[in-house]
Amino acid sequence: MQSLLRAALLLPACIALRRTAPVISRRTFGSTIAVAASLALGTVPASAAPAVQAGPTVDAAAPPRPELPSARLPSWTLLIPMIEIDDAVNAWADDAKKGFGLSAKAGLEALNKGGLLSAKNFYLGVGTKYATSIAYDDLDKKLVEDDKNARIGAVVFGGQAIDAARKALKADDGFAAAEALRTASKRFGDFFARVPAADVAKARNALAHLKAADASKDGVIDDAEFYKASLSDEERLAATWGVWGTTLYSADLRAAVGSPFILQIKKPPDVPDELKKVIASSEF
Repeated sequence: MQSLLRAALLLPACIALRRTAPVISRRTFGSTIAVAASLALGTVPASAAPAVQAGPTVDAAAPPRPELPSARLPSWTLLIPMIEIDDAVNAWADDAKKGFGLSAKAGLEALNKGGLLSAKNFYLGVGTKYATSIAYDDLDKKLVEDDKNARIGAVVFGGQAIDAARKALKADDGFAAAEALRTASKRFGDFFARVPAADVAKARNALAHLKAADASKDGVIDDAEFYKASLSDEERLAATWGVWGTTLYSADLRAAVGSPFILQIKKPPDVPDELKKVIASSEF
């Protein structure tokens, strides 16, 4: 049953979180991100929650962002699984560099367990879903096609580098594995370079806010901790009704990226009236 749910939620399950997605323009993306509106899923904006510094996917020393076609982007919540696998890859690279990389080896085996329904395919599938859900309105067809190929290619090549790292660790070659994992992170960096930095920051903030909700530090976030935490209404809804929520409730998906917490709540937040019909008609 869990496998069927996982497969179903790789379909357009986040339509409910896309109502007011950000708009990017190639004329403004390089300097200031043009955001049409934040996701108004609740009465409290995401900025109401305390901010945290963005992680390594927002690199001030990174090369200039590429020229992008004008388009309407999917919800920032679809970025969270990609951020989590990128963080895991970097942690495994550090471990592999020390020698045989026992922690990295265990992590990569857990990530690949299950074949087609593996956690790796799920996490990277969400990245592909983000790329294929972009609504382009630019007249430059070549620029649009190049953008599509670059986004999907970044996810695919990142996955191939992860496979190379796994193979290297099976041969006890920690150095080669670390290099392959760094390559995977670079490819994921190419993916994030085509995403508004503000969206990446919102996704990282949501992760940090939810992690901080585990006040007991027992690795389980229950109802009391979930509703007491400094989460915005938008973040609570994303954590329970979105694709992100699929990873938060799944023990194997959490373990596959080395997550220190899992969400176990019995009463999810109420869904705003304007989203009930969309959710009722979806794969949920």
